Amino acid sequence: MREGCANHFNLSKRFHFEFTSARFLLGCSSAFMQVTLDIPDRLAKKFFSTTPARRRSSAVARLLRAEFRRKELTAACLAANRDVQLNREVESWQSFDEPVVETTES
Repeated sequence: MREGCANHFNLSKRFHFEFTSARFLLGCSSAFMQVTLDIPDRLAKKFFSTTPARRRSSAVARLLRAEFRRKELTAACLAANRDVQLNREVESWQSFDEPVVETTES
């Protein structure tokens, strides 16, 4: 593997485990990347006891995708809340929320 192709992420210094995945070593291009994570002992023990070895990489990938989606959604909501024109339109739409009085025809 070329120098600089590996990425390591250290989240804490308590418990260390390593995920390895199939790699297509064509330069630095790969379908999967090996990542080293350091997480607290209790979390790691629970992870290892509840997640089969063959599903650990996919479980971490799924959790990371969910966290990225949550952060992207939060950022989009905050941006929409700061949009002055959009806020004016919302206020205009909300003015139509006056009660509707129904009349009965005889």
